Amino acid sequence: MNHRVRFILALAAMSGLACDSSPPPTAAPDPSPTKASTPPAGQAPAPTPVAQKAAEKPTPPPEKAPAVPPTASPSTPTGMTDVSFQDFTMTVPSTWMARSTANPMRLAQFTWPTVGEDKEAPELIVFFFGVGSGGGVQANIDRWSGQFEEKEAGKTESINGAHGKITIFDKTGTFKLQPSMMAPDYTPKPGWRMLAAVIECDGGPIFLRATGPAASMGEARNAFVAAAKSLRPRASQS
Repeated sequence: MNHRVRFILALAAMSGLACDSSPPPTAAPDPSPTKASTPPAGQAPAPTPVAQKAAEKPTPPPEKAPAVPPTASPSTPTGMTDVSFQDFTMTVPSTWMARSTANPMRLAQFTWPTVGEDKEAPELIVFFFGVGSGGGVQANIDRWSGQFEEKEAGKTESINGAHGKITIFDKTGTFKLQPSMMAPDYTPKPGWRMLAAVIECDGGPIFLRATGPAASMGEARNAFVAAAKSLRPRASQS
């Protein structure tokens, strides 16, 4: 009897141990988002992927300011432009194109569009030989007239400019186009016209000489005279 009881008790003990041998329950994961670790004091936080990508994006170069074109003074009429050279300013049509020159006696050079059947653009040169230099009015008229094959004298007229007396010379014929001022050879240009001017002003005189095909020259005659009349000291805005 005692052996039987001890046997039953031993079986019960073994069953209890088997039930207790199951693994302990694991803790459920925390559903709350993981917080970023706080960097030590004095150390900048690591950049986030978005911030890092933005930092890697190249910064576009600054836009260039648009070039400011030459502007006329407020008193300049529409379609006209003020140009300055030496100590003078002159108002010319905006269609006249300035050309560079390396000759120190040439203050400025311009060309303008042709008209009709003309193939060569007219050219205007502004000469300055020094204060009080360049010869008298008649000497220049005679020289200009001699630049044509025809012996007939051209037309002259005297007008008042903004700051001095102006003598206009006008002649049409076969112009002797020289490679340089003192060259003995020339290329004859029949049907060409010259408009020239002596401007007697303080700091001058100033000489203008324009040559080219007659039709294109005739189209610009009024503009040439207006440009000569507009010549003034650079500081003057009148």
